[in-house]
Amino acid sequence: MMRLDKAKQRFATFGVALAGILAGSAFMGCSDSNVAGNSAETGSPELAGVLYLDGGKPAALARVQCVPSHFDVLHDTLPGFFQTVADDSGAYVLDSVPTGTYSLEAFDPESGKMLLVQHIEVPDSGRVAISDTLQSSGYFALTLEDESLDGVEGSALVVGTTILRHIKVVDGVILVDSLPADSMDIVLQLNDGAGEFHFGVNVPAADTVEIVLEPDTVAAPVDTIIKRYVASLAWPVEVDSSVDTYSSDIPLAIRLDSSNCDFAELDSLTGRWEAYRFTKSGSRSASLPISLSYFDTESQQALFWVRVDSLNVSDSLELVFNTSRQPVYALDVFPTSRAYTAVYHFDDGVETISDEAEKQGYVATGHGLKSVDGVLGNAASFDGSSYMVVDSSAACDTIRKTHLNYAFKDNFNLSLWVKLDRVDTIQTIVAKGQSQYDLRFSPDSGIVAQFYHKAEDYKDSTSDTTSYRMVIAAGASLVKAGQWMFVSVNGYWNYKMFIDGVVQDAKAAKVDWPEGNRSEGADLEVGRMNAKTGDVEYFKGAVDELFISRSVRNDAWISASYYNQKPGSVWPKIVAK
Repeated sequence: MMRLDKAKQRFATFGVALAGILAGSAFMGCSDSNVAGNSAETGSPELAGVLYLDGGKPAALARVQCVPSHFDVLHDTLPGFFQTVADDSGAYVLDSVPTGTYSLEAFDPESGKMLLVQHIEVPDSGRVAISDTLQSSGYFALTLEDESLDGVEGSALVVGTTILRHIKVVDGVILVDSLPADSMDIVLQLNDGAGEFHFGVNVPAADTVEIVLEPDTVAAPVDTIIKRYVASLAWPVEVDSSVDTYSSDIPLAIRLDSSNCDFAELDSLTGRWEAYRFTKSGSRSASLPISLSYFDTESQQALFWVRVDSLNVSDSLELVFNTSRQPVYALDVFPTSRAYTAVYHFDDGVETISDEAEKQGYVATGHGLKSVDGVLGNAASFDGSSYMVVDSSAACDTIRKTHLNYAFKDNFNLSLWVKLDRVDTIQTIVAKGQSQYDLRFSPDSGIVAQFYHKAEDYKDSTSDTTSYRMVIAAGASLVKAGQWMFVSVNGYWNYKMFIDGVVQDAKAAKVDWPEGNRSEGADLEVGRMNAKTGDVEYFKGAVDELFISRSVRNDAWISASYYNQKPGSVWPKIVAK
């Protein structure tokens, strides 16, 4: 299945014909910045995130600033409260940002790498989280048809940013360097009234793109086009009536296909996708966080993720595409404030596997994996000798603001779709080393979750003298070779396991563990037991929609996730209006 690149995915409320927005810029005329702190949310607008260099290295001490969309670098001065410096972990916070539309710029002085994220809408209150990787700068060479302009100087700028470059025409060519590696609208002004040009350019990282400036053409006026799609949030008829009818902040996958969407028409349009929840009485929610996993005109399939603020089953969900609305950078569907630590959809490849949680800190590397059809889009296929490693997820990576080093007493949820090709041998599906936590399959017991506890002294001088494993197992009769199943495990004392949305009648057992050598030094892996000794218990099958959270999930969240993602059915089902 054809996939959008990551820039387009992050530009989630995009117009389909619009390129992505992730890029970089250098700063001009910046004053000294303030060091970013880890302030708590106050209810006032805030722009925050974590910045990285190649390989997940934090962009420590990178200069960061947000720039209003109307900013004119030739005449305006950027206030100091719009500027800061990332801390040692690459984290930044801008907590005095008024409501409006902005660009985020970042620059690492040591490497020269940059980031530019345009069209960020900051709401009246709340937190907009943008985490990303700085890139090498790019260039463009513009060929003019007028030889009389040789030697003329001028400037190139991007409105709504601090990008400003001095230019000179040499042999009919203008070279503009140190630019963001992405799409932007350039204003090119030549001195002494020699001319002004407006054009769009897509600059590659660490490379040069050549442009021939064609005569300006006047575009014909275009009528506003609005497409509406509506889906009822009422539970599917097969849902147990005892399941809660209300829950909040649930991410739902919303699918479009040829039955409800004209892909050829949308592919030619630019605008904004938005999502809303509305009640029977017609009241409408604020715009909901929405992001795009893929939009494939060839297969005529599209998948959006929407974080529904209130899953009241008497309400409906509305998806709107509006060509009169400017595209903006999306709010996060899987935010840290809702306890998402790592989220893997596997839709953009299985060599480097993107983390779609807000911090995007846990990029994974696939070793021998293949991309196959999954429950939603693509899945990762494991052949019995392949595996996936979540990069730098061991406890020694203390720079992270979130972590995967959960203990048996921590709030924790692990949810995923899994398909086993064989059910006659023990296999490890997910493991954080040999002695922290794991999810495995056993022919005798079914799905088995284990959390390891090491005896330790408590601060009140009482002694915890026993090391043990907390083990919960269920579903021996439910696991079928070649069939997808949804598994969700809650930790924190009251252990629960859900299979296909149903809580299993299984009690967690405390098993003595004399060795007591619990370690957080291993990376999280999928597909094998990361063991220095013994059988690594390779997994053969497929995994999709892997979510890891630092919170237990309630029955409604788990049921909604199961029925929303379940293969062979669509809920909530979108209807074009």
